Amino acid sequence: MKMTSRLMKSDSGAVMVMATFVAVFMVALVYHVAGVGHAAIEQQVVQDAADSVAYSSAAAKARGMNIIALINLVMAAVMSILVALRVLQAILTVAIVVVGVACVVTQGAACGAMVPLGKALDKVMDIADDVEPRIKDVLEGLEKASNAVSKTVPVLAEAEAVYISTRAVYDPVEIGFAWPIMDELPVKEGSFEELCERAGENVVVACTFLLPGDLPEFAQDTVGELVGGVAGSFTSFFCGGSDSPPADEMTRDVAYPLNDHPECDDSSGRPNEWSGGCDTALCDTCSAWGCTACIGKQESNRYGEGLWTRRKDVWVEWVDSSGQISKSIESTGAKELVWIDDDPCEGGGVCGGEVVCFIEDNEDAGSGYPDGAQRVTRTEYPALHSCLIEETLEVEVQGEPLDPDDWPKPKALDDEQLPEGLRVRGFVIAGTGYEGRMRKVGIAGSGHDDVDAVGRIGFAAADFTSGDMDLWHMSWRSRLIRFRMPSSDEGFAGSCDGEFSSECQSVGSQTDTFFDGGGGANGLTGLEGLVLH
Repeated sequence: MKMTSRLMKSDSGAVMVMATFVAVFMVALVYHVAGVGHAAIEQQVVQDAADSVAYSSAAAKARGMNIIALINLVMAAVMSILVALRVLQAILTVAIVVVGVACVVTQGAACGAMVPLGKALDKVMDIADDVEPRIKDVLEGLEKASNAVSKTVPVLAEAEAVYISTRAVYDPVEIGFAWPIMDELPVKEGSFEELCERAGENVVVACTFLLPGDLPEFAQDTVGELVGGVAGSFTSFFCGGSDSPPADEMTRDVAYPLNDHPECDDSSGRPNEWSGGCDTALCDTCSAWGCTACIGKQESNRYGEGLWTRRKDVWVEWVDSSGQISKSIESTGAKELVWIDDDPCEGGGVCGGEVVCFIEDNEDAGSGYPDGAQRVTRTEYPALHSCLIEETLEVEVQGEPLDPDDWPKPKALDDEQLPEGLRVRGFVIAGTGYEGRMRKVGIAGSGHDDVDAVGRIGFAAADFTSGDMDLWHMSWRSRLIRFRMPSSDEGFAGSCDGEFSSECQSVGSQTDTFFDGGGGANGLTGLEGLVLH
């Protein structure tokens, strides 16, 4: 009895009971914190893997688009050879016409150039006819290479996505894949006319680049305009873009007196911009030639503009009490060079005098002067140095147009597949891990299995794009974007197309099931076999 009474009154050991409950709580709390931390780390690793899968697949497809753009550029460069020969053929035809006109004007002095020009034309035509089938064969090979790239790159992109997802750095990820499953790149057959026009642009650039550096500026401009005009009009017909041949007339701006007197292109033959006129004897001579050549063409609708020396003086004049005319000079203008696109002399200009023409405007002088005083503004044109005249050449361009349906074509961006065709979605699936690890994750989620599903799935999105949005610039690049579901109402499975559409639909159906909440992670258990096989 005494022992029982003593035990009932004793309070020793009470703290141990409390400590036991606290210890159990603390162990559970540590497990909970460890589970939450581990779940967060694993989810971050899974998300990093999904980002890498999406970005690497988009980057691979961007490289594929750049390769196709490069092939397009090579096709245009190869086509430039044939277009250059045909354009050269047209230019030689023009040259023969020009020399034929000069032969008459010079009373036979220029006729000696007709024979070599004719031989050169025949030679160019023979070379072009010989080169054409070889160029066509090269273009066909490039077209096949472009088709292979558009089909092969998505397969390689998918393989790279699977490889990246299985790297040790992304443990515990077991497998990943990129969506869409191996669809071809969003390209279509382009236009042969565009290929041929690009080739024509290359010819113009090459001709301008290859002109001799010591060639007079007016000659460079003339050749550039001639080549550009012929290439532009002839290429449209030659490439099948027009049913009719180029016009049998060509217009060009001709500079006088440079056209008749090339020596006037020398610096000593041009007027001085600072003095507003001529400082040398050669300049005076060239200005006299220019005035004579231009003054008679001003009334023609072919007249462009003329380079004049202009001076303007202003004074006030009145009749004084003795009947004499008095003047008060207000300003004396300096000479200046001006381009004028009409005839300031209104048909009354005369070459060879002190001035070609002058114009006087009178107005009332106003207060401060005697009654009847007039302010006179006199504009003089001492010289007409040169002018631009539009001239017409008769041209008969030879050659048959190419049939666009019979020639290889470049690739173009398929607008109907945009923007979804430029978008890639990456998915990864993590393994169950060690039993203890997943037990801690379960404790972190208060025993709910949904935490396991969320932790095992990662998804991300990326796209490949270009600032030019065409396949003539190698500027395609990839970037991560916000994840969104496909725009199709049929989900992932409904957006499948191409050679691997059946495999794509199998994966898409299970992916749609997961996002619709029908099965969680267990709905994706068969993806590894589908992706790898």
